[in-house]
Amino acid sequence: MIKLLAIPLVVMGSGAMHAQELAYFKKYGTNVEVSDQIRQTADGNLLMLSTVRRTNSLGQFIRDIQLTKTNTNGDTVWTRFLGRDERSEMARDFEIVENDDLLLTGFSSYDMGTRTQGFLMRTDSIGNLLWEKYYGSENEIVAFSSLKVINDSILLAGTIEREGNGDAFIMKTTATGDSLWGTQIGGPAYDDAWDIETAHDGGYITTGGTYSFAQGTLDDAWLVKLNNDGSLAWYKTYGSADRVDWAWALAPARNSAGTIEGYVFTGVKNSGEQGTVQGIYGDIHLVKTDTAGNVIWDKSLAIPGIQLRKEGTDIIPTSDGGFAICGFGLRTWGAGQYASNLYFAKLDADGNIEDDLFVDELNEFTTPRAITEGADGNFYITGITAVPPGDQLNIFQARINMQAPSSISGTANDITGFQLFPNPATDQVTVSLPGKEIASISLYSVDGKLLRYVSQVAEGNLTLSVKEFKGSTLFVAVTAKDRRTAYKRLVVR
Repeated sequence: MIKLLAIPLVVMGSGAMHAQELAYFKKYGTNVEVSDQIRQTADGNLLMLSTVRRTNSLGQFIRDIQLTKTNTNGDTVWTRFLGRDERSEMARDFEIVENDDLLLTGFSSYDMGTRTQGFLMRTDSIGNLLWEKYYGSENEIVAFSSLKVINDSILLAGTIEREGNGDAFIMKTTATGDSLWGTQIGGPAYDDAWDIETAHDGGYITTGGTYSFAQGTLDDAWLVKLNNDGSLAWYKTYGSADRVDWAWALAPARNSAGTIEGYVFTGVKNSGEQGTVQGIYGDIHLVKTDTAGNVIWDKSLAIPGIQLRKEGTDIIPTSDGGFAICGFGLRTWGAGQYASNLYFAKLDADGNIEDDLFVDELNEFTTPRAITEGADGNFYITGITAVPPGDQLNIFQARINMQAPSSISGTANDITGFQLFPNPATDQVTVSLPGKEIASISLYSVDGKLLRYVSQVAEGNLTLSVKEFKGSTLFVAVTAKDRRTAYKRLVVR
């Protein structure tokens, strides 16, 4: 069990300092293989998508899908399993759709594991199967890793393999899983797609890795742009010659008007070839491109004290216009023994670190896979964890509390209905507290300095000028007449 629970940390960022804490780190399940996704549901709870192992009626080890629903304190609400006795199924991604139903994708093996198909499933809100579709012929392997719901259609991204050669594979289906088109992108070596998003022009953008078009003999990260009809628009590669570079996750970069102005991806940069001593090295890769795939900035994120591998595994846009990533840092903790530990970073729109946290627990082997931002402003992460040298894996869920400076009292959940809009703001922001009388409003800098104080505010809404704070991140604290206080982060552009 991680021991660094509820310990406030002060972390260095881009000239700013914030207080934050790891609120909890909880483990779930047995015979776990991987936990790949976490999302917040309409009722405010959290849903994790995982894969577990079991023995079927023939004594074979197969995989099943596990859905675990928790509250925001990490307490289990329910657990469901999906899987057939004759198939081995690994889930990779899901989205929540109308009626709180779930769409899930991944891959499924059958015939003693000799054949593999991609799948798309729909369940109700508690994990009961409604329908399922499989994709791929007897002579090919199809495996999906990402899913995106776009209006009345579904995008699936992954890999297709024939006679040992793998290519990136993008498929578009109807809302009921009927194939509309499939696009295969690759060359003579192995190429894949890991994440997919809507592009700026109504097409699609995916990221992953390519050997076929890399510099040198090892994998490069790449972006692949498709037109709306699935035809290839362009691809660009990113990486160093004869080093492995991967891009695991992708997020759109939007301007203040909400328009997509480019793309941001994370992964690992300058890793050595797998199976060699150099393979334990590498840096967290963070790249922003414009809409044509041209690099705007290219960064390597360091974790203090970690000299071995640093890897970003997921990136999401955040409510304040920035990004959040999860990943891990690999370190030694004994002779020939390695441990990987959870890393979290909150970034501004330019990729500068505003907050970060590294859970420095030497004997844990933890691999985060997915991150989501909760409605409470905190971040939730899932993945797998184990204590070496044993091979028993558990799902984990961690909550990263984003706190205001210590000079601000109260917690974010003290007053229901407290809102700031717009956020991010430009010239003005409205502080809203419906149905309650406001006693005071305070604006703080990120280092806790009081910038403005307004008292004796009777109405439930007040608009403030924030022109003088352009380019800053602030905390707004509101105190009600009953003396309860709450705060929210405000970005001023």
